[in-house]
Amino acid sequence: MNIVRGINRLIAFLLELVLVIVLGYGGYSVAENVYLKYTLALLLPVIAIVCWSIYAAPRSDKRLEQPWRMAFRLSLYFISAMLLYTIGKTTIAISLATIVLINELIAFYFED
Repeated sequence: MNIVRGINRLIAFLLELVLVIVLGYGGYSVAENVYLKYTLALLLPVIAIVCWSIYAAPRSDKRLEQPWRMAFRLSLYFISAMLLYTIGKTTIAISLATIVLINELIAFYFED
């Protein structure tokens, strides 16, 4: 079971990286104004990183307890999936949401 837990943690880390990339790409893609494109492409990932580091990071003093931490993470991933859906990347959005849900359920099982 330690192998499954380790693989799930690796996938969780990769999903965190995907979250930041998708927020930047989605922020750039949804805006029409060139200044707003770059502002959203920079601010959305930064806001997500700051919130994640406060409420979901393992060593944070203000880390949320389960199930609130899981709800927080799922909400950020849901926002990124909705951004993908909004810009027409439906298949990727559904795939991301499915992988995230499976990953979070496994993490909840292992109490990560």
